[in-house]
Amino acid sequence: MKHSIKAVLAWAAVAVVLAGCNSQPTAEEVLRKSYQKCQSIQGGHYEIEERMKYMSGNDTTHYRYACDFKKLPDDTVYYRAFAMFEENLNSEYSRHFLYTGNEFVNYDDSTGTIMPCDPWAADIIATRHNRTFYSVLTHLSSYPLPNEERLADSTYSYSLSETRLDGKPCYLIDILAPADKEPDSIFGMMTIRQETYFWIDKKDFLPIQFATAFDVVEQQDTLYQYKECKLLSFDPNVDESKLTLESIPENIILKDYEPYKEPEPLPEGSPAPEWSLPTLAGDTIRLADLKGKVVLLDFFYKSCAPCCAAMPILQSLHEKYKDK
Repeated sequence: MKHSIKAVLAWAAVAVVLAGCNSQPTAEEVLRKSYQKCQSIQGGHYEIEERMKYMSGNDTTHYRYACDFKKLPDDTVYYRAFAMFEENLNSEYSRHFLYTGNEFVNYDDSTGTIMPCDPWAADIIATRHNRTFYSVLTHLSSYPLPNEERLADSTYSYSLSETRLDGKPCYLIDILAPADKEPDSIFGMMTIRQETYFWIDKKDFLPIQFATAFDVVEQQDTLYQYKECKLLSFDPNVDESKLTLESIPENIILKDYEPYKEPEPLPEGSPAPEWSLPTLAGDTIRLADLKGKVVLLDFFYKSCAPCCAAMPILQSLHEKYKDK
């Protein structure tokens, strides 16, 4: 009897251990391991596809990128050296970009422009938002993966499930950020949903896809934006020869960067240049048709918060002066 009781207790202990080994991790534990994995990566070669639907339109852009990179913690321009090939899959556009840590170069199949950091660092920084990286690997803080500070923020909610992506078993994590409680006091913009999704490989905790979605209310109009980045391949070995000026093909003709020079404004009192524009009703309006009237032209786009904030003021001007 004593032996049978001991056997039962032993099997119960084994069952508890096995249950502990097979227990589901929390979303925070998976994110923490994924963050540590990405932080350990200092460079390599990857290929990704990106799909992006902007607030300002209904179409979805589709790009493919191939990138060699090496993190540069002390660099203040890009924080990484990189050689990138960008291809727009919605059109025939493609271009190469190279940042060595000392120069930024962009070129096509025949010509390009070179910008030394000295003296053009500020100009390079001003346009770096135009480059798309697989940021969980290349960003010094592995953005948008949450760090410990973000994980400790109780206003974010996390959910975890399991799925497969391209045949790979993955953790799927959904992060819901806190919504704005009231509109922005300047532009009247309010985020009502900000959600981030991560597909994390169960084998090595590498994020193989992430996506972000926004719902925003602006001047009583609802705008939606979505971005998805998918990792097609990754090799952690760094080929530093690709991160030098010598990697640029010899047939490429490079010219020195020349900053944009704004044209001189027309002198006050000059006749306005003639123009014609389509209307929302499908007609055409011409400046010549408005001769003798006061004309105000306002240039805007839908996801520009200051532009939309100005519209009620423009409408009030119209209502006040439309009969004069």
